[in-house]
Amino acid sequence: MAKFERNHFLFAASWDGSEWDPLGVDNDDLSLELNPDVETGKNVLGESFITHSGYEPELDMETYYADPDRSLYEKMLANAISRTTDEASLKGKFGVAVFGEETKDADSVTGDFWEQDAMFIPQSIGGDTAGAAIPFNLYPLGISEKKSITYVRSTRKITVSEPGG
Repeated sequence: MAKFERNHFLFAASWDGSEWDPLGVDNDDLSLELNPDVETGKNVLGESFITHSGYEPELDMETYYADPDRSLYEKMLANAISRTTDEASLKGKFGVAVFGEETKDADSVTGDFWEQDAMFIPQSIGGDTAGAAIPFNLYPLGISEKKSITYVRSTRKITVSEPGG
């Protein structure tokens, strides 16, 4: 089996789970950093041990251009300008999609989608001459729930449904 191309993984975000924005439109490199909490060492017998205490995942959207046509834009702009720390204003939904091999040239693709709550924290507002930017960090919260996704590449339309739905 050949390795997957990068477009077989899709990150998406939404404020309420109804209208999804694909992340990475303005990026040529985007990863969900898992930040595992791992301790390694040796006991007095010389045996190695590993203690894994969980993850602190983070997605750094260094480049997110202000675009009124994107579903995250209006609230992200308001949160950045007001510098809110209110959890209700910063909390939304995040998802990771995985598409199969058949996606290479297809416009409409389906796959598995793991959805969970997340905090969207604006980092700055402004940017250089490439465009007005609102970079933000995204912090997934809790356990993800497996769902199904359909993504239409030509329109960037995302539909999330219950598994098999």
